[in-house]
Amino acid sequence: MPHFQKLLSRKHTTLVDSILLSAWHDKERFKNIAGLDDYLHNLEIIEGDFYFDTEWVDEVIKKYADEDAKFFTDFVERGYEYGEKLVTFARGVSVSAEETISLFKQSIEHLKNLLVFLPETHPLAKIIENKLVSILENKGLSSEKIQDVLLEISKPRKLNGPALEIKELTEIHKNFHTAVEIQKALDRHVEKFAYLGYREPFSKGYDLAFFKERLKDSEEDIIITFEPNVILSQAEQNIVDLMQEYVYFRNYRTEKLYEALYYLEPLWQKVSERLGLSSHGLFYYLEDEILQLLNSDIKVDEAIIKERENGYTLLLHDDLISILVGSELASHRKLREGLVEQAESITGMVACKGVAKGKVKIVLKASEQFKVEAGDILVTSMTTPDFIPCMQKAVAFITDEGGITCHAAIVAREMKKPCIIGTKNATKILHDGDVVKVDAERGIIQVVKE
Repeated sequence: MPHFQKLLSRKHTTLVDSILLSAWHDKERFKNIAGLDDYLHNLEIIEGDFYFDTEWVDEVIKKYADEDAKFFTDFVERGYEYGEKLVTFARGVSVSAEETISLFKQSIEHLKNLLVFLPETHPLAKIIENKLVSILENKGLSSEKIQDVLLEISKPRKLNGPALEIKELTEIHKNFHTAVEIQKALDRHVEKFAYLGYREPFSKGYDLAFFKERLKDSEEDIIITFEPNVILSQAEQNIVDLMQEYVYFRNYRTEKLYEALYYLEPLWQKVSERLGLSSHGLFYYLEDEILQLLNSDIKVDEAIIKERENGYTLLLHDDLISILVGSELASHRKLREGLVEQAESITGMVACKGVAKGKVKIVLKASEQFKVEAGDILVTSMTTPDFIPCMQKAVAFITDEGGITCHAAIVAREMKKPCIIGTKNATKILHDGDVVKVDAERGIIQVVKE
């Protein structure tokens, strides 16, 4: 019997989630592309919340616990290879091309080839973390000191997309002075980084006006340092290097997926119209329904599409895929979430130490980050690279999900802001305007009654 637990949140369309489920349930693709055969038998996607079978996670950790560094390095190198192939394809697609159906089919294959790297990375990173904990325990470090060292170690040495964007925007601010120079540099900047604003279906990404506004407040260069203050052998340092590679790779996979979707969306809209649907109609089809549409011109009833637009759950149970909408969706979500009790304090894992006090602003998707003002406390299920603008304004971060290598934890340490992750239900208990004290020394959030 599967034991489901919510591990992440990602807002996709029915089509993308259907492609994702198909890839994650494809044993041959896992083996041929990722080099592993641990495909998923059970998974639930409930309106963007991903519930994994924790028994599958535990099995992967147990299976590969004794593998050497090369095994883990080979995995990420294959991931980089297919990530770059996907983005190269997506950026090169022409919407005006005649062979849109063929390009559409190719895009699905490229997506699936990267997608197989998403679920395995979490348990593999956990194995590396366990190896580091064992090394530090053998050196006689206390549990508290081990946590401090892990927090320091889990900073990536390479800049991901959002960090690189901040760095390059700062360089524009420093190096270009005339209006013409700045305009040309910003045009190139938009071309390179517009996709960072795409994290929801049919969003447009960041435009020139967005970067112009940010240019006024560009910050100093991001410098990533690593000073664990622990003497390590070369073999032990190799494990640290591997940990930092996986921290970077975790964000890389997601970043490349959304970069590709940003560039593929216009192609998919064109295909949808060519097949006699609305520009968004195809996005609410399942993969097998698209095959029926292409091969037999069988369309999904408009009423069903409307229901899916309002929300859906995709279930992979014992290798069988099904979809729930309407009242069935509501019942299943209630079953998974259970009842949330009110509380005056919430606990979680410290990702970056410090103490802060401020007003809560709950941001469940990137389009809501305008609510966050300087001095607020950002509360969210999890952050993604497009949350960077509101994270720069907030004085502390609280998330429902994540571990010490999640996006929120990494950015918090880069920005040196208090952060508590993995609270499970902060977004359910807290409300916009609540005043809270974030004690990221002890991992406690307290509601302040004023």
